[in-house]
Amino acid sequence: KALNGLFEHVRPDDLRCAYARNKSLSLICLGSTIGNYTNLNEPFGLFSRLAKPGDGLLLGYQLKTHIQTTFAKYKANGLYIDLIGNYLTETERRKIKWRLNAKTATVEAWLNNVQLFRSKKFTTNQIKHAAQKHGWREVLCSVDANKNMCLHAFTKHLSAP
Repeated sequence: KALNGLFEHVRPDDLRCAYARNKSLSLICLGSTIGNYTNLNEPFGLFSRLAKPGDGLLLGYQLKTHIQTTFAKYKANGLYIDLIGNYLTETERRKIKWRLNAKTATVEAWLNNVQLFRSKKFTTNQIKHAAQKHGWREVLCSVDANKNMCLHAFTKHLSAP
């Protein structure tokens, strides 16, 4: 069952299929969506609210290994400006400033004092520890050869704190 919406609005019953042969569900969150959150307790709290013991979680996210290179790619790619500034005039889009917060490994885009975009990068250990705090057990951690992306899978084994 596929849903298109905000995690905050999803209810557990939205994810359960009445006639499914397998009653466990798998939450799949790809594309560095967790990088939109400043605190990993937020997405893992949401995942835990939606899951029961035995359910799975598959995350895809970008690592902070090459943060300077990653930042340069965001800054140089005009498609990101089109994506995050699709409602802005061309003049406003040219005023967007890219910033790298190296301390938090976060790529940010700002227009004046308004943050338009944020993508936080992580280590596999940061994700693993956040998941464990919320009752998830790691079953797979696969990092690409360039150490840029991770595919991380977990199984829910405890209720959320």
